[in-house]
Amino acid sequence: MVGALLVEPTDPECATGVIFFDAEAVLGMCGHGTIGLTVTLAHLGRIGLGAHKIETPVGVVEVQHTKANTVAVKNIESRRVHTAVSVEVEGLGLVTGDVAYSGNWFFIVDPSPVSVTPKNLRALTDATIAVREAVIAQGVCGEDGQPIDHVIFQEPSSKAGVHSQNFVLCPDDTYDRSPCGTGSSARLACLAADGRLAEGQEIVQESVIGRRYRISYQPGESGGIVPTIKGHGFVVSKISGGVRVGGAIELGGLDLPPHYKRSEILLHKAAQFLPQLKTEGGQQWMGFRPSMPDSLPVIDHSPKTRNIIYAFGHGHLGQTQAAGTAELVTSLTNGTTPEMPLEAFSATRF
Repeated sequence: MVGALLVEPTDPECATGVIFFDAEAVLGMCGHGTIGLTVTLAHLGRIGLGAHKIETPVGVVEVQHTKANTVAVKNIESRRVHTAVSVEVEGLGLVTGDVAYSGNWFFIVDPSPVSVTPKNLRALTDATIAVREAVIAQGVCGEDGQPIDHVIFQEPSSKAGVHSQNFVLCPDDTYDRSPCGTGSSARLACLAADGRLAEGQEIVQESVIGRRYRISYQPGESGGIVPTIKGHGFVVSKISGGVRVGGAIELGGLDLPPHYKRSEILLHKAAQFLPQLKTEGGQQWMGFRPSMPDSLPVIDHSPKTRNIIYAFGHGHLGQTQAAGTAELVTSLTNGTTPEMPLEAFSATRF
């Protein structure tokens, strides 16, 4: 999950400046964060439909806010830096990939040494962490020594209309549930450099859990490509009068009392990040969260009767994913084709 800190832009043509960050690092750019930010700015009345510019630490990106929840992001110029670099990885052997830049630094392995499927989330995470450690240890980096902060495992898709699917490891060692906007941009740079995708040709990139972007590119001014990423964003939660600090998970069953030491640590970190935050008078709170073994919810018809539709198991992301879940449940109820495939959320997948 990525946060966005809004700042005053230095470019007066920009609607805002933004610094994206995850639990580990500040990000140069974030595609899905920019989509969410655009929808949020519209929700707040700061922008309307149409074209806007947003300033990031790596440059100005352009967004087209075409519908309430639909955004196209024109990223900074992206490029492939190194081709077919091989590293020795413990447990995997020799792994070969490309290095590309798109606002963040990526090592892209295609085809993936581990099948890109939700049932392999743990194996994919462990493997990509091992690859990142190996490329850093063996001196694989950007032109000026920039470290690799993301790793992508990529493979073709067998689904109709889907070009490929990926698993993207982020700096905080979690995987991107979206296809990763900057990762898709880096991937486009590699496809363009290999002559495997023509300029203006739009393809569908799918994430390991089935989220999709429509992506394409145009030539850049400096020899790279300018990617466009089309996706959807939703405003799902608004808090007035305070800040919610959360994210700790305790696997303690239903009978043990909550262990608030974790929330105290989070509050301390929040106070370091937001020096003017008043931490007195807050409320500590813990709620039970139904979770599934693979961290994905169940969104499906009941195996016993199609008159019952399941939507549970979101863990601590229930409120965050409520709007998207509602759209999928609406599609199931109406018998229409959902925005994304639901195989990963099947009630019978275990």
